[in-house]
Amino acid sequence: MILGATILFNIFGSAIKNYRSIFVQFREQSYIDAARSYGASDWRIIFKYLIPRIFPVLIPQIVVLVPGYVFLETSLALMGLGDPSVPTWGKLLRDAYDNNALIQGHYYWVLEPLALLLITGFGFALLGFALDRILNPRLRDI
Repeated sequence: MILGATILFNIFGSAIKNYRSIFVQFREQSYIDAARSYGASDWRIIFKYLIPRIFPVLIPQIVVLVPGYVFLETSLALMGLGDPSVPTWGKLLRDAYDNNALIQGHYYWVLEPLALLLITGFGFALLGFALDRILNPRLRDI
């Protein structure tokens, strides 16, 4: 519940400003004026012209944002604010802390969830950069 509320509040941050500026930029293109002149409805312009142009920008940004939310959920669960019945990496780290795993020499209780978190974040970052390079033609020359 807390993670859902956090995501809901973060959606209306700087990302919305970026997407709105991209929509405004595409809205001012000549093919949108041509579609309006032949009588296309607003919904047709949005779904046939604007949304296909925004997907190559939107999808890589969403994929790059996923690790931040994974780390956020882990942090909330580590502080004890997550769902206690759901096994998450944050809950594993919290259980390791509660059972004094590091003091007793059970380092794998901490190292395994941390390694998996880092691998997940790195994997989503690489996927986002690859999608950005594939879907954004300006980055192909770099």
